[in-house]
This record gives sequence, structure tokens and C-alpha cells, in this order.
Amino acid sequence: MGWERVSAILVEVARGREGYGAFRSWFGGMPYVSDGGEANAVARMVGYIVEAPNAFFDLTAAEAREALSFFAVDNMVMPNGHFAPAEAAEVFANGIERLGPQARFFSNGHWHEYARSNAFGWNGISQATFDGGVIGMNDEVAFIVWVEEED
Repeated sequence: MGWERVSAILVEVARGREGYGAFRSWFGGMPYVSDGGEANAVARMVGYIVEAPNAFFDLTAAEAREALSFFAVDNMVMPNGHFAPAEAAEVFANGIERLGPQARFFSNGHWHEYARSNAFGWNGISQATFDGGVIGMNDEVAFIVWVEEED
């Protein structure tokens, strides 16, 4: 089915992290959820227990690509405003496109705006000082890319 494009997202983010904090990722079949907590269910796939019903914000596909680009090369403690190189950005775009027009994306903050923002807030889902990432899904598959950092 060509899902290797989606799994390549995980590889590119991990490759670009260069030691910036802990990295958790997962890609697989969409977990069954009956209560509308799809993003929470995907977060559980890498060990996060998310109780808050509004822990995640909706992202557009473009915002998800930018957030992935941020997490691939920047850090949350001292952001430098850099984004992933063109080759990695293309991998993110192809993977997100492969999820189709019905895909949905979530994060615990608007990380695609973080390095350009004076005031920023997020909903932490770990015990780390900073944590953030992207959750993507369609009706069949889902992925999570999550980073934890300490200052």
C-alpha cells in the first residue's frame, strides 16, 4: 500500500534530532476508539496516558509538515528557528499526502509557530520539562512522533 512513505517520517525526524532529548514514535493500524479520543489512543501506543479530553489541538496538513520539520532539527528548550532540509521536508510532505485528504493531525501545541512566537503554551503529556510532537491518522493507519526534552 505504499505506507513506507509514512514510516519514513519517523526515520527522518529521528535522524535529525541529533541528541535533542528522548524520542518516541510509532506507526501502525488505527487503534479502535469508541469515544472520539483518537489522538489519546495513538499517544497510548508509545506509553503516554492522556486523561485530559482537550490535550491536543487540531493541525492542518501544512501545520503538521512544519511541526515535523521543527522537531527534526530544532530543540524546544532553546529554539533556533531552523527547519529540516528540503529532502526531509519532502519526505514529510509525501508521508502526509499518503494519508489522504481525510487525514487528521494533532499536537499538544502549535509547534510550527514556536520559534517565531513571543508567548507560547502547550499541554504537556509527559513528566519532561518540554514535550511535543505530531499525531497523524486516517481511518486505517496512524502515527506518532513525540519528543521529550529537559532544560
